[in-house]
Amino acid sequence: MRKSGIWGLIALGALLLITPSGTLSAQTPSGTLNATPNPCQMTSSDQEGCQSRIDWSSTNVATPFVQVRVNNKIFACTRANQTGSQLTQNWLGITSKTFTLHEATDCNSIDQSRPAFATVTVRGEYTGTPAGTIEADPSPCFILRGRKGCVTHIRWSSQNINFPAVQVRVNGRLFGCSKSNLNAPDGASQWLKTSKTTGDWIHASDYTFSLHAANDCNSSPVIKLDEVTVRGEKVIPNIILVVADDLDWKSMDPPTYLTRLKTLLQDEGTTFDRFFTTTPLCCPSRTTFLRSQYTHNHQVWSNREDQQGGFFQFKALGLEQSTLATWLQSAGYKTVLIGKYLNQYRPALSPEVPPGWNEWYAYGGGYFNYALAENGSVVNYRNQPEDYSTDVFTAKAVDFIHRHAQEPFFMHVDPWAPHGDVTGGPAPAVAPRHVGRFAGVPLPQSPAFNEADVSDKSRIISTLPPLDMCDDHGTPTPCVDYLQSAFQARLESMLSVEDMIENMIDTLRAHGILWKTYIIFVSDNGYHLGEHRFVHGKVYPYEVDARVPLIVRGPGIPKGATLSHLVASQDLPMTIAELAGAPVPSFTEGQSLLPLLNKTPPAEDTWRKQILLEAFFGEQRALYSAVRTKRYKLIHYRNIDEIEFYDLETDPYELNSLHNNLAFAPIIENLLNKLQQMQNCQGAECLDLEKQ
Repeated sequence: MRKSGIWGLIALGALLLITPSGTLSAQTPSGTLNATPNPCQMTSSDQEGCQSRIDWSSTNVATPFVQVRVNNKIFACTRANQTGSQLTQNWLGITSKTFTLHEATDCNSIDQSRPAFATVTVRGEYTGTPAGTIEADPSPCFILRGRKGCVTHIRWSSQNINFPAVQVRVNGRLFGCSKSNLNAPDGASQWLKTSKTTGDWIHASDYTFSLHAANDCNSSPVIKLDEVTVRGEKVIPNIILVVADDLDWKSMDPPTYLTRLKTLLQDEGTTFDRFFTTTPLCCPSRTTFLRSQYTHNHQVWSNREDQQGGFFQFKALGLEQSTLATWLQSAGYKTVLIGKYLNQYRPALSPEVPPGWNEWYAYGGGYFNYALAENGSVVNYRNQPEDYSTDVFTAKAVDFIHRHAQEPFFMHVDPWAPHGDVTGGPAPAVAPRHVGRFAGVPLPQSPAFNEADVSDKSRIISTLPPLDMCDDHGTPTPCVDYLQSAFQARLESMLSVEDMIENMIDTLRAHGILWKTYIIFVSDNGYHLGEHRFVHGKVYPYEVDARVPLIVRGPGIPKGATLSHLVASQDLPMTIAELAGAPVPSFTEGQSLLPLLNKTPPAEDTWRKQILLEAFFGEQRALYSAVRTKRYKLIHYRNIDEIEFYDLETDPYELNSLHNNLAFAPIIENLLNKLQQMQNCQGAECLDLEKQ
């Protein structure tokens, strides 16, 4: 053998070993893999994590490169048989990460056939004291009459926890679980959620919710961090319904003028920004508040006796025999109505107390020089400052609370504000102390104000001239000035309503019963001031007339929340009846809002998909049926057989009717079919159609 051949065998022997079976094998690569520091240290403010330096070396590696992998992903890559070092950055946390060293032919691909020849496990560790908080809202929760239990919302957070998970246990059983060291929003994915609603299984006994650190959601807890005890408390709540007259959203949104409505009600409760009065006219709407029926079923068609409406129609149809008042009185409530009852109600002709009311202080409207039916007697009020009707109603409401603080009560409080005065104009009379408070406030002018082009609308609107001069009690006045003055007075009249609400809340608090009192604030309809070329008024199916404020505050009601579910006037009596535990008749057509009034309301589309709007008398005989969905509105003017159709997502001010746009033809056809069914529905059928 030649010398070179011998040296070749020697070189080969340096790279090969003899196995026990006598075959040749490559030398085993070796190396080191270290992390410094390990564990790395974190504080509670280290939201992303901490970093460690990974050092490695390798020998006897036959491939050109070595890869450092972390959880089977390439972390670093260097030439083989050398040393290397790289920082991790701040992504190490309390969950261990395994770094491994592998032979590699390149730095871009992973060869799964090459095993690790060095390994190190690295993790972060919090240096602070482990801590966690858990809370329940409401606590206690309130078990309403007829309910087996109540619902509360559990929310938790944790910090400095050196375990991957935190568990919430109730009386020892797993209730919720999330990643540790989180204070995640309610909208986070399930694993990230740090809040959960119980369901109505909280009874009148103690339930201890405890927060624990754990390795995962299924293992036994390791460290107890915090606990809260919740119990259900049986309560019969007080209920106050305040109904403003002709209050529109533009007077409240944004809440720069009526600030106490915001601080006393909106900030303390839940606001519904898609609440619709299904007939935006006083008497039909108020009848729906009392009966939970669409107008085509309760048949109080208008405000006036000569148009089959008003109080006399309500009474002649026998509707007083079954109302929200009779339902609650039968459930043991002391009931009172204070203020406006129904249009054309005249105390001198009907001073008697209707069925269902324990106390009665009612009239048909007015600010000064009016008469009240007071528990069967007629009392006349004059034109002195102390006779201002809203203030008189405030005094009677406060007095009623004083006298009935120790028993469950229902108050139906109905100021006339901000309705126009008795002369028929849009401006109300204002309490003397509030006159001029909003002098100079500009008139809101949305794109719908004095709408430039109404040719797309039905003949009822398309024939209206642009606004120019208006008749201000016989004096020609520029319409903008006329309406601006009315808007100012409307705001000023509402200051007395704010006084009323503040006084009632103060009285409830003084008696220690605010905590168990629900206050519901609503308007019977909206009001237009120049929109769509109408000077002033209501009744039309446009948003400015039909969409009105609804706010609910009380025990367990989320504070400062706003919901966009489709809700309607027939839902109000159903909600109040459920709060009171009062059975309702089969003719009712709404649904209680209580499922919405918690931390986790159902999805909007599962609640209601459309509502019916309808009118039978009003300005220029506005006879229409309309269907309003979350996005669209279809209006059918029955007396002239014309339709309008709006995409409210792109046209919120209803400026451009798309009824002739062929692209929307299938949607229009579908809504016409729904409208045909809904305008004749009765009882539970109505709600079924609204959900389809």
